[in-house]
Amino acid sequence: MSEYFRVLKQLEEDEREPQRPVSKPVAVPRKSAHPEPALMPVKKPGSSPPALARTSSTSASYATLLGNLRALGGAEAIRLVVFASPGTNTTVRPVTTGLANHAGGLGLDVFAATLAESAGHFVLTQLLDAGGRGEKTEPLALDLHRTVWQSDFTDWLSRLTPTPDLVLLEGPPLEQSADAALLARACDGLVIVAETEVTPRELLRLAAERARLAECRTLGVVMHGTKDYLPAWLHRLLGGSGPAPLSSARD
Repeated sequence: MSEYFRVLKQLEEDEREPQRPVSKPVAVPRKSAHPEPALMPVKKPGSSPPALARTSSTSASYATLLGNLRALGGAEAIRLVVFASPGTNTTVRPVTTGLANHAGGLGLDVFAATLAESAGHFVLTQLLDAGGRGEKTEPLALDLHRTVWQSDFTDWLSRLTPTPDLVLLEGPPLEQSADAALLARACDGLVIVAETEVTPRELLRLAAERARLAECRTLGVVMHGTKDYLPAWLHRLLGGSGPAPLSSARD
């Protein structure tokens, strides 16, 4: 068992501690030789371990992801999602654009934007190549450490015409700051994007800790490059019924 899977096992053990509610990865062994990222759901306290759906095509993968994001919301639909990586060595762009373009192809109105630092402050800038939304929106400067930023953010979203069905936001790496987690507090939740056997143990822990301290809702973790071999302890997590799984999604 590789060092990376030892890290995931340690994270699984940490999740059992009430003070450290860390996302639990769940996966299914597969024979495909092509690596694909797996979006792993967070286990809710008291629930049975959820299973991770896997599909063979990109379109079906994002369809599963979209459907399960909706299912996670229950009666209140999940509409605003923040994606962020633990460190600078992983990009979230393939996930945000892939999901945005898939949802847009289904006829949903999708708005995607990225939060990046510019001239010493953060700016939310629309991603024009994601979702097929033709209307250009002016960027929004945000200071996430001021109390008024949430009202500025809400006003900015309210000016989007037509009102989008889905809003996907890219946050800065959690290694740099908790800004992505702070942004997620004003949204429906945070999705952490990591990379198998690349994202270091300390960055996984740091990302989970910063999300916890920010008190945002963590929806799950995207794992890029999942290999064919998966340890038995991951496979054992498939038993029982629990919250709806998210999905795997291949680049």
